Amino acid sequence: MENAPLVDLNNLFDVEEVRLAAEKMMPENYKAFVNNVGMEDTLRSDISAWSELRLRPRALVDVSNIDTQVTVLGKRIAHPIIAAPFVGSSFIHPEGEVATARASVNANTIMTLSMNGHKGPEHIGEIAAGSFWQQIYWVQDRSIVEDVVSRAVASGASALCLTV
Repeated sequence: MENAPLVDLNNLFDVEEVRLAAEKMMPENYKAFVNNVGMEDTLRSDISAWSELRLRPRALVDVSNIDTQVTVLGKRIAHPIIAAPFVGSSFIHPEGEVATARASVNANTIMTLSMNGHKGPEHIGEIAAGSFWQQIYWVQDRSIVEDVVSRAVASGASALCLTV
């Protein structure tokens, strides 16, 4: 991955261009992960949904004083973008969830930690206490759920996101 060509983000104009640029930089094990869990179907659906949206350009409008801040569950964040739980982040970068937590704090937003991730809430809480949510799968063994919830709360998770 160190030899991957740098991509000029200013020259990416649509979802397909971003996808192709990202794919060139993905490690092979991540490409295999994506292709083996059916994510290509999700990708096609996502691209189709985004293709239906249209921007309404507004020329000659003063944008020098725009405030994108929002309040989510009582927390003020810089913009309405929150990092979703993603179990494969360690395939992309060795720091995985830790790097995502650090980036979320730097961007003044919230990270949602995957229940099945490589790093537990203790690691993320050191970086993003109060700025991370914990994803919870409602698994049959409730002791697993109780363990993750108690560790997340102790580590400073400000919300739980139930995935069913």
